[in-house]
Amino acid sequence: MTNANSEQVVNPTVEGDVTDIVFKADRNGKEFVTVSIQQANLDWPTNVRSRDTEIIQRMVNVKKHTATGTTVWLRFEVKESPRAEGGVFRDITRLLRASLDGTPQEPETGGTRPAPAPTAASWGTLDERIAWNSAVNNAVTLTAHKGTLTTWLEEVDLRAQLLYPLIRRGPLPPADAPQRPVQDPDPNVDPEPDIDYSSEDGAHSGMGVMEV
Repeated sequence: MTNANSEQVVNPTVEGDVTDIVFKADRNGKEFVTVSIQQANLDWPTNVRSRDTEIIQRMVNVKKHTATGTTVWLRFEVKESPRAEGGVFRDITRLLRASLDGTPQEPETGGTRPAPAPTAASWGTLDERIAWNSAVNNAVTLTAHKGTLTTWLEEVDLRAQLLYPLIRRGPLPPADAPQRPVQDPDPNVDPEPDIDYSSEDGAHSGMGVMEV
């Protein structure tokens, strides 16, 4: 991500209020997101898309905001490619700016924002990625939406980092193994007689005391 105060845009940009966000899987089963942006100078929303896991996770958070009635404004840098049926595809290359209900958010690279998580293609086993995804989802549920988007994401990340080792570890075994119940003696069986193996002088031997 690029600091909003020094962004150098090479590709076209799309900016405006978010009207819809849709998550789907392509024919190969890889997840992607389509974001509909209502640009000020157009009658119909402009669709942009991304397969980047970080962008997808950010759009999950944006959709949570829009679901509560918050107006989210975004500015994307996109890369255009022609479509066979006409028009162009617009693939997101960067999220440049964001605002919630007209309040600009902190630059994505400013402050103490943690480094972006590695993508699924370059980090971890499948089990590790599943565990991390579960940790993030639980952290999102536990973290109230307040402050700036960057501050909220930092809180989500902190909680996810704490939850991840617990998910990977799994449950601990019981502290004590269950004890086998003690059975009462059978009244029909004679108990073994008590035998005193001690001699009169206190020596312990089943053979008695040897005289010299």
